[in-house]
Amino acid sequence: MFSEIVKLDSKGRVTIPATLRLLLDIKEGENLVLIFNEDSNKIEIYLPKINKTLLCDDEISKNILLEILRKFKVNAFKCRCIDNHCDIYRCKIFIELDGHGDESIKKFLNIRCMSH
Repeated sequence: MFSEIVKLDSKGRVTIPATLRLLLDIKEGENLVLIFNEDSNKIEIYLPKINKTLLCDDEISKNILLEILRKFKVNAFKCRCIDNHCDIYRCKIFIELDGHGDESIKKFLNIRCMSH
């Protein structure tokens, strides 16, 4: 595990230490996805390594989750059960737009997504 204390500058910027950039293979000018995790009160950093990515962040049923995993190329996902029977999940899913348009995927899934 790597740990280092960093400061926030007056413009709200945080410098990612060189050691961590090297370990994660982060290059200057690359886009990173920052997501605030309400459950743990932490900021999560994701590294989409492809240009055409759709990030979906919503509550979805188990059946829709399974359908997403079957039909689309999912690069990464994180889900948490939010009901007593684990039929509904709170998910963050990175879908590769491999020949699919983002609008068609959003319409098909009917969940909250944004392009990266």
